[in-house]
Amino acid sequence: CSCYEPGSLLPLQCNSKTGQCNCKTFAEGQNCDKCRLGYFNLDPMNPDGCTKCFCYGHASTCQSAPNYFFNPIRSSFAQGADGWRAVNQTGHEALVYSDTGSYIYVQSLPGQDLTFEASRKGLY
Repeated sequence: CSCYEPGSLLPLQCNSKTGQCNCKTFAEGQNCDKCRLGYFNLDPMNPDGCTKCFCYGHASTCQSAPNYFFNPIRSSFAQGADGWRAVNQTGHEALVYSDTGSYIYVQSLPGQDLTFEASRKGLY
């Protein structure tokens, strides 16, 4: 077996007859070295292997931009929305709600795409 670790389930194993590796959810190929259509950025830290494309209906394929990286953002939402915003396709801001300090959420119309924008203070 020559399973590609970022796209393979651990422990690395494959079918002894076909050589097919055990791929993570959104990885594929004999060696689990590619992302499925509609997914990109094969990453060893991603439990699913690849990230779903977020092209807002403009394309079904995508790829990582140069210098693309994963950067976790932490917010406790202890003070409400903690500076996060939600914006629709036309740039209008949607009202962001917060519960008891665990989550934020928005309500939108069917078919309306919203994008969350993180607060600068959540970055580290």
